[in-house]
Amino acid sequence: MDKNGLTEQFIKDTLDSLRSAKNFVLDQAPDVLKQIIQWNIAEAMVWLFFGVAFLVFSIWCFRIFRREAAKDSPDDGVQGGSIVMGIISLAVGTGFFISNLLDILKCYVAPKVFLIEYFANLMKSAPHGN
Repeated sequence: MDKNGLTEQFIKDTLDSLRSAKNFVLDQAPDVLKQIIQWNIAEAMVWLFFGVAFLVFSIWCFRIFRREAAKDSPDDGVQGGSIVMGIISLAVGTGFFISNLLDILKCYVAPKVFLIEYFANLMKSAPHGN
């Protein structure tokens, strides 16, 4: 083969490879999008669990506060520490719970909106060359 024949063969092989890659991407795109949504739901559920754990911890702290308050001679350090830890845990737990519950609901109720926001965030965080 001469130089033109090799160039034509190279271009033909490249175009065939691009077509097959395009077909592969188009075939796999729905499954990939579904897996992105499923992963986000699973990740949000893990953080939701941590929020519930913080809420349970806050209830435990408030119970210690009540128990100490009911004593004849309550320990002010235990009372103060338990109420502060209870309030902090309640705030953190509520924040974790609500934000992750909203993420889960968005994935179930409006998956297209979730995907648009997901890809918009990817575009914002991608490094831009000059």
